Amino acid sequence: MAAGSRADGRRPEGPCSSSVARHLRRRRNGDKRRGAACHVESPPMSRADLIRTYISALPFAPVAIVAVPGGGCRIATAAPGAPGEKIAKLYYFKPSHIELVLGAAGLGAGPIDEAPAAVAALLEKTARSMGAPYETAAELRAAAEQEVDKIVAKVQAMRWDGEMKEVNRRYKNYRLAQVAMGKTAKPYSAYLQHFTAGLVRGAAMTGWMI
Repeated sequence: MAAGSRADGRRPEGPCSSSVARHLRRRRNGDKRRGAACHVESPPMSRADLIRTYISALPFAPVAIVAVPGGGCRIATAAPGAPGEKIAKLYYFKPSHIELVLGAAGLGAGPIDEAPAAVAALLEKTARSMGAPYETAAELRAAAEQEVDKIVAKVQAMRWDGEMKEVNRRYKNYRLAQVAMGKTAKPYSAYLQHFTAGLVRGAAMTGWMI
């Protein structure tokens, strides 16, 4: 099957589909007018940007074990890792659990005269004993990648199946409002990316919890 085609011969739905079809019919019927073509295909979305959007919208906060030059480590929460420091281990907890877990483990904000691996083992053991769920940075990213891929696939399926009518209507209203104000409207591809990012943020905030 040729790129950009589908089994029933239709193209993905976009706000300019009908105008493109009319233009092609005029050309086949001998109409030589050359109106401006409306390109409906979206450029590839940045998967990395969507993954960062998903992670930043999750209701979790970071807890980092930062290696200290010369040995030992420290716990960082608000801004994990200063320039030049190495994060030995990064976890994500529910904000309400962080102070409780660190307090129970005896881990304060000052220097800790223990190897990062030993502190990480203590933190994990304490969290499990308290029933406080957590994810490592790698686990969180893997889950975020899976969720983002599912959302992007859903949006693409909606385009192919003609289920973007409401999105297209909102884009048309937005574009008309911009023109009425003498402003330039963002292209449909950018509008679609904004729509997808909104789905990603919504899923992170309400649809997936550890």
